[in-house]
Amino acid sequence: EDEAYGVGYNGDFNLLGPSGDNFLKKTLDQPVKIPGLSGQGINKISVGDHKGVALGTHGLLFQWGLPYNKVRSSYDRSSIQLPHAVTFLSHVVTNLDCGG
Repeated sequence: EDEAYGVGYNGDFNLLGPSGDNFLKKTLDQPVKIPGLSGQGINKISVGDHKGVALGTHGLLFQWGLPYNKVRSSYDRSSIQLPHAVTFLSHVVTNLDCGG
């Protein structure tokens, strides 16, 4: 099935993208379904220190975690994002990497 799951270290920035009771939970001890990525045909994922990105079929890019316009020292919990499609791109994305 076309479902995405997260397990392991989730950190301070919701790096695995869970919602509900697991939002901002430091560690996910068991696999948790990630609704924002499930059903999107995700075929590549990269998670860095502050955010995650995923690539779906047809080149659609998803992002979550700490927004690019925030710096680590000036964020609050309300600025942490759940997985969502990046809509401002006018290009097809073929690869991705969040770095470290």
